[in-house]
Order: sequence, then structure tokens, then C-alpha cells
Amino acid sequence: KVVGVLSQYVNDYNALLGRIRVSVQGERVLLSFSRLLLPSDEKSEEGLQVSLLFDELLEKDALENPVLRQSSSSVFVASASFAEKFKQVMASEDFGDDAEGWHSLKDPKLRHLLTSDMFAFLKPAEELQGEEHRLERALLPNLPKVLTSPHENELSASLICMQSEFDRSVHSVAAEPSYKGKNLMFISGLNIDVSPPKDLTEAFPTTMFLPWAAYVQLKDGSRRVIEQEELVSELFMQSTENPDAIDMEESIRELFVRKRSRITFFDINTNKKKA
Repeated sequence: KVVGVLSQYVNDYNALLGRIRVSVQGERVLLSFSRLLLPSDEKSEEGLQVSLLFDELLEKDALENPVLRQSSSSVFVASASFAEKFKQVMASEDFGDDAEGWHSLKDPKLRHLLTSDMFAFLKPAEELQGEEHRLERALLPNLPKVLTSPHENELSASLICMQSEFDRSVHSVAAEPSYKGKNLMFISGLNIDVSPPKDLTEAFPTTMFLPWAAYVQLKDGSRRVIEQEELVSELFMQSTENPDAIDMEESIRELFVRKRSRITFFDINTNKKKA
């Protein structure tokens, strides 16, 4: 589900990077934007909108005073902070014969220059209604951080969804009358499936659990949230021996050797019992 929600936003993010170019012209660093990205111009299709925060990208009042207007783009003076970061990249990376020209932010060496505080995704509220859009509602304000994270998009998005689901679950449990007067502990975390090596085709994937937080509610009415660091410490202090553990391999073997049970039912068509 997370991958499905992310797919359109990933495409829009890559398109956004491809519509921004940067170049050093004399003492200035210039940014060229497709006209689709500028205020008052038409936004992307299908209700999705990407909004650039120009105060972080351009010098003061640059948006009202473009250096150059072209048929499909406009050029502006970059902010001092963006210009400094771009010059550092140009000094440390090899751009070959293209060093003096225009460079797309889609270049792997430059895409990190568009940081999470420089853009945002917008979507009409009516398109986010209903349970089927719950994950998208949780992800939408955090998408810039997800897409610019050094980690895989799916992992970063899953962590955000996990945090949102924990908060939602805690509020639901705390308000539920059937849990009153009972001891309850709710642990939230992320299951990560790790595929076995390719040469072990018959092996099962390994599932690793990443704890996030826990909610404890006691029958005397007291309640508390255990944050990740304390929760991990408490979990490691627990015994690895479980007296109630079931031997799955033995259970499967026993399933095939024990005498089968027979179920009898009444057939109303023949008025007889059948097994």
C-alpha cells in the first residue's frame, strides 16, 4: 500500500527536479524554472500540485524581478545559501566539459540541493477523504522529507505511517470503554522482511521487528507511553525463554501422523448422517 501511495508522488518529484536547472554566470548562480512551477501558472494534472518555496531558493524579491523570461521558463538569481551549496558541488564533482553550462537538478550529483524545506505537495482535501486515503493523509505533509531522505523511500514512508498508526491506535484504545479496568500493553513497530540468499531458494524470509513505542494502561486507570529507547532497553531485559512456546516443526510432524478427526453432518436431502 505504501508503494502504491508513493508512486505518483515519486514521479512528480522526479518531474519537478527535471524542470529546475542551475548555472554559474559570472559571480551569480542562476536558477531556471519551467513556467509550470511558477506562481499563478497551471499546476500538474490529476489534482496533484507541487509548490516550490521560493524564499529558500531565490534571493529576496528575485521572483518579481527575473533575469530572463523565455517562452517556457524564467531565470532568477539564486539565494546566497543555495548558491554556496551549488558552488561547493561544482568544486568537488567532475562535470567534464559541461561545467560552464546549465545543469538539471535531476542529476544525481545535484538532486540533494533541493532540500525538504524548499517544496511541498498539495492535494485538494476532497480527494483525501475516506479510509482508503488514510495512509496518504499521513504521508502528504511528510513527503518532502521522505523523498529527500538518504534511506529508501519505502522505508522512510513506512516509519512515518507507523508513527501515525501508533498515535491513532493509542487514542482509540484510551477511549474504548471495554478496556477500562484491565491491564493492557500495546507495542507498535515495523516488521521488515529480509529475503534469504539467492542460493537458498527454499529458505523462509527473515522477519525483523523494529520497535517504535508502547502504550501501557493499567486497571487502576494509570497510563503511560514508553518511548523507543526505553522500550528497546526493556525488551532486551526480558528472558529469551518462553515456557509457552510451541515447537512448530514438531507440531507439523504430529499433524501428519495423528489420527484424523471425522466430522459428521446431517444431509437434509437424504435424511442421513455423512462423514
